[in-house]
Amino acid sequence: MSLTDLTLKEGLSLFERRFGHKPDVLPGHLVHENRRHFYQRYLELLSEGIDEPAARNQAIRATAFGTHRMAHGYGDFQVELTGPPQMIDLGPPYGLRELPGSVDVVARRSDK
Repeated sequence: MSLTDLTLKEGLSLFERRFGHKPDVLPGHLVHENRRHFYQRYLELLSEGIDEPAARNQAIRATAFGTHRMAHGYGDFQVELTGPPQMIDLGPPYGLRELPGSVDVVARRSDK
């Protein structure tokens, strides 16, 4: 079990014990590898002709951030690309790209 999975499991359990139900949303912010992986997949999808909102949604599902939340029943994503542009090294084949610095995500329960 990964640290992310353990943290989500424990956090959701604590919330449920305290409030009697799971939270409706899990907001978050992608950083480091999750952000890099998101942008790699996002640019790949755009290059395949996928429209921008669908590319955001599919790309988040390809990250560890997204897969862990989906495993806990939070698979309805809203993804916003915000913040000032930053130079982000995406590695091959995309290299250094100027992209919005923030990837903000709200994961809603998909099991309701």
